[in-house]
Amino acid sequence: MARNILSDAETVVRTAPLGGVTSGVPFILGSECLIPLDTAAAGVAVTCVICARVVLPFKSGDAWATEGLPVYWNATNGECEDTDTATNVLIGTYTREFDATHIVVEFDGEIDPIMVGATAEADGVAGFAPMPVTTDITKFLRGDATWAVPSDTGVTAEDLASVANGKGASLVGIEDAGEDYTATDVEAALAEVKALADAALPTAGGQMTGALLLEKGTGTGAAKAVTCNKQSGVVETEALTDAAGSVVTIDLVNDRILGADTPVVGNIAGGTNTTPVLLTAAICAAGHAEIKIVNMDSEDALNGTVKFSFIVS
Repeated sequence: MARNILSDAETVVRTAPLGGVTSGVPFILGSECLIPLDTAAAGVAVTCVICARVVLPFKSGDAWATEGLPVYWNATNGECEDTDTATNVLIGTYTREFDATHIVVEFDGEIDPIMVGATAEADGVAGFAPMPVTTDITKFLRGDATWAVPSDTGVTAEDLASVANGKGASLVGIEDAGEDYTATDVEAALAEVKALADAALPTAGGQMTGALLLEKGTGTGAAKAVTCNKQSGVVETEALTDAAGSVVTIDLVNDRILGADTPVVGNIAGGTNTTPVLLTAAICAAGHAEIKIVNMDSEDALNGTVKFSFIVS
């Protein structure tokens, strides 16, 4: 009967493998590490400990700084080790030193399988990743179950080159780009993009100092409606003759106006009319804005066209 079991144990009955088993000495059987309670010949049923507090020999020179650190069993050498290797399996955690050559282990014989890498000839086996060490912190786990440094992808600046219509750069990987473009192309194109951006949106102290150029259009009205499908523009009504104090509604047709919540800002911008007018509101619906123009004169009617500018925000 094994004498190195220190606590109540969870046991299972297994058939001793080829070579037999020795009482108290762990052995590997499939995905289990087991401690037989008795010595048994191959093929004989034997009761084995699968979970308990046990005493086991450890490798000379190995050490565990504190309780709870992992303990590995090297079945070839018949001893516990403090470091995960390809020749041992995790069997539990360290509790304390028993004597100069033995330690007390919280033994758990249900082995967590470690990933087996694939080869050119065979698929791998799913499992936990092999333990990385400090030198592996910038590496990745390969399909062959090894930690490796990423290799050069072979992508060059030439592979990312593309000049679009002679203006700017498009950093898009295109097939065989290196045959048509060079890194110099990319650098020159990027410099041109920067120059265009700086010219369009000059800044000083983090604030934009230049003009933001909006898409701009024009339009001429008829029957108190005018169409201009641009983000901004200057449009002109037909000649208006509305009476003094009247409010004229101009229908601005614009597909950039998405609905009632779309802001539209307008201002009077001239025209042939000489009677004082005021643009007071822009009431929006999808595709339209009602521009209200007020005749401010108390005596004279409107006498010509009215130009107004607008911006659809």
